[in-house]
Amino acid sequence: MSNIIPVRELFRNPAVRSFIVSPDGNRLAFLKNTNNRMTLHIRNSDGSGERMLTPPGERDIASFFWGNEDVVLFIQDSGGDENYHIYSVSIKSGEIQDLTPFADARTLPEKRSYTDFNKFIVTSNKRSPAVMDLYSLDCVSGVMNLLYENNNGFIGFGTDYLDVVRLAFSNDGVRTSVFHRNNASEEFTPLFTPDGANEKFGIFGFAADNRHIYAGANNGHDKSGIYLFDTETAQFTEEIYYDNEFDVALDMPNLGGLRFSRKNKKPVIIQYQRDYPVAIALDTYWGDMYREVERRIAEPRIDIVHTSCNTDETLFTFAVSSDSHTDDEYLYDATTKQLALLVRQSEHLSRIKMAKMLPVNYKSRDGRKISAYLTLPSDKEPNNLPAIIHPHGGPNHVRDVWGWNALAQFLANRGYAVLQPNYRGSDGYGKEFFEICFKQWGRTMQDDLTDGAIWLVEQGIADENRIGIMGGSYGGYATLAGVTFTPDIYCCGISIVGPSNLFTFLNSIPPYWEPLRQAMYERIGHLENDKELLYNASPLFFADNIRVPMLIAQGANDPRVKQAESEQIVAKLRENDKYVEYILKENEGHGFHNEENRFELYEAVERFLAKFLGGYSAT
Repeated sequence: MSNIIPVRELFRNPAVRSFIVSPDGNRLAFLKNTNNRMTLHIRNSDGSGERMLTPPGERDIASFFWGNEDVVLFIQDSGGDENYHIYSVSIKSGEIQDLTPFADARTLPEKRSYTDFNKFIVTSNKRSPAVMDLYSLDCVSGVMNLLYENNNGFIGFGTDYLDVVRLAFSNDGVRTSVFHRNNASEEFTPLFTPDGANEKFGIFGFAADNRHIYAGANNGHDKSGIYLFDTETAQFTEEIYYDNEFDVALDMPNLGGLRFSRKNKKPVIIQYQRDYPVAIALDTYWGDMYREVERRIAEPRIDIVHTSCNTDETLFTFAVSSDSHTDDEYLYDATTKQLALLVRQSEHLSRIKMAKMLPVNYKSRDGRKISAYLTLPSDKEPNNLPAIIHPHGGPNHVRDVWGWNALAQFLANRGYAVLQPNYRGSDGYGKEFFEICFKQWGRTMQDDLTDGAIWLVEQGIADENRIGIMGGSYGGYATLAGVTFTPDIYCCGISIVGPSNLFTFLNSIPPYWEPLRQAMYERIGHLENDKELLYNASPLFFADNIRVPMLIAQGANDPRVKQAESEQIVAKLRENDKYVEYILKENEGHGFHNEENRFELYEAVERFLAKFLGGYSAT
């Protein structure tokens, strides 16, 4: 097939990406592909004076942000172990400093200080592996001061505009409880616990009065909305936005949320996910700007995300994407109304050749509506195709969304129909849809995927004899469960960092997940009280049922799904003389992030699927 897009075109690092504006608006920091690694660069806002700040290393720069006008901060771990350190690099001298040089600990930024522009509020487990304390970190001196020593097992905090730690959150596995104090010298006391189990309550930020907070909560409803909440009366005082069909407050920041004007200390944009991404303006200035950017770009359907701005909020960067392309990045001057293209990340890919991602839904066997995304080959009729069921990871606090998906494009380009079900437990569909997934790993959650495969056949889209399943993390587990518990549905499976034994999986969670252990017991099963359930949901113990070819991939440094999870099932398959390909990468963690490892993985996937599912292959 002449129209096959090479693996190395779809999964390569972009040449340039992730522009963010300096606080004074004079410079842009960004990532650039240097010797197959994303390295940190800066240039002037007019495009002149580009130079590299960090040389290529063992891994890409994971994320970065401006410290002040003279310092850029970036985050990196070692080999995928997720023990993140925060580094600073001086624009003047080029000196790189590890600001958090703590062995076997992770430190992550929460927000910039409101009282000292050079300081950031960060969480770190440097004191105890299982506990995240709250600190202030000076990006110039590197001085780190304790703001709150977390001896109460809190899982999150909220600070006000004076940088006082005012709120703390705990979870007993069923309910999130909120604790409050008026100042740093007081002890936390209970403020609010939702009446119903498993209701959302999360803080987006304080209002300018330092009394009210903007909260994402159910407030007695099935779906979560955004509300103003009074910390003195412990009452919801105003509904900011609510949607009867979808959660507005989502658990992962990359799925949406409430965007604030730091300058004016107020929320300006709500972003969340329906079948397509949604942006709701709460402020005229910001709303006009979003509409102007959308008008100037003039694509039929796009997702616009504000990514940075200067302190004065006059110079902005935006990332604009769709199902046919990854981010196009723009610089917008709100004073002059000038919109300048900074980069098209996927300029090397023809947009007209990309497959469309379509929101669809089908009925589960117990009558529930399961939302999904269907990506079909663009060069053939959707009849009797080989198909891939591709469940997302998580499984909770995550959902698939409409937009650019390199894997879906890769598979569709090779002739496969790709179905991405938002099975029960996926975020965004309400409390009841979340609760019905509890202790249903390998059971009704798996039925939702099976019913998706059956739906594809009933629609005439898929050939019932050529359906595969592929996923990572929980999606890897679902792959193993699919080929084990429904061996007649799938003709092959690809599991990437997927748990195979729920006992060993739950026994090896990272120390910093310890406060969430009870929630995992509630949702997956208790190690002591639910032994039979966990046994029956563990693919390893039923691996004799697997009779289809398997490809399994694992990172040796994965802190979430240990190497043993993949190696146990690989050993069992080999013992049973079954076909299994195993890819282990010593320099990866929970997923394959290094470019050369992505190439190796997806070239192996391409060959494997062509051999056992009958799609196209470039090799």
